[in-house]
Amino acid sequence: MEAMVKQMSENITNTQKGSNNMQIGEQNNFENIDSSVQFHIENTSNDNSSQIHVDNRPNIFIGPSLEDVTRIVTNLFLDNFPRMQMIAKEEAEKRMNELWYKIVECLTEKGVTNLTPFMETDVQYVLYEAQKNYARFATPDLLSKLSSLIAERIKHDGDDMCLKVAIDQAISVIGMLTPAQLDYLSALFLTTKIKFANIQSLEQLKNQFDYIDNTFSKSKFSNWQHLNMLGCLQLDLPNVCKYNAKLYNFNVTDVEKICPKNIKDLSGDYSTSPIGTIIAMTHAEQKTFFQFDPKRWIHD
Repeated sequence: MEAMVKQMSENITNTQKGSNNMQIGEQNNFENIDSSVQFHIENTSNDNSSQIHVDNRPNIFIGPSLEDVTRIVTNLFLDNFPRMQMIAKEEAEKRMNELWYKIVECLTEKGVTNLTPFMETDVQYVLYEAQKNYARFATPDLLSKLSSLIAERIKHDGDDMCLKVAIDQAISVIGMLTPAQLDYLSALFLTTKIKFANIQSLEQLKNQFDYIDNTFSKSKFSNWQHLNMLGCLQLDLPNVCKYNAKLYNFNVTDVEKICPKNIKDLSGDYSTSPIGTIIAMTHAEQKTFFQFDPKRWIHD
């Protein structure tokens, strides 16, 4: 384990080259990574911080050093690994490293510099949940989502308990959802809990409906029992057409005429719960240009 931590630290400290090149951007697999942005990390010698460079722009992590946090993350996984018997140990450790590198990348993208929350027991618990889920499923999409959620959890560590719990639970269940269910949650959230500032006419609303319909085309409410069991839904009576007509001051009949069938079918007995909202936001951010602040929807 010491050798593994040393190797991880060396990989992080030096500018990555060749197969060790660590770059920010969408990836179709673990070998093909967008080369548009690079980062490398250095431990500073005169204070308890680490410095990360993104495109030669320095960003300082405060609190424990990145090497110390890397050691904690490694120990957390290895100490609990005997409970995971579904995959080989070597492959599981490889996936743990992939997840940790991606988390560091997301922390940088989100402007998170304080690593102190990684020392907390509750954060380590949810981090292990993320490690365990990625070790089991290991898809590029899940890697991106879990990394983003962990970074959000660190970013909002000082915020309301309800928000932190919602993110924690989202990390635990997101690997159990299908692409269709993820599309459904995002489409439901975007059409029943969002007001878009650019909507001034029916034509603009139609374009927005069509964009959501096309982007989340796999949306199917085929297994509400599963989504409900995982805590992603809450009882509600959302009617997409009535909601948007009232929201933008349009006639309901006119909205019904321009609303695609798949969007109309989102109307029913449920809306996204706090857990479902976090998952919907994460999925939507990765498929669209939208960005969300979860504190606007989830708070004590």
